[in-house]
Amino acid sequence: DITDLFAGIGTIQHREDTSSAEGAVTKNLRVDLADIVEAQKAVELLDGKSFMGHQIRVSGVKSEA
Repeated sequence: DITDLFAGIGTIQHREDTSSAEGAVTKNLRVDLADIVEAQKAVELLDGKSFMGHQIRVSGVKSEA
């Protein structure tokens, strides 16, 4: 589960499946973490790693705060 992947990195505030096609092989998931420090840690630790047999891409976006 994605929650397990982020355990120890940060608190997931929101998650959303952003895949455009039903039954798509590629699944896109948007995960918002509690703060920017947690998000940066997730990028550093998880980007390019494998999860459940699939390579994952973790990137950050600038906050609109």
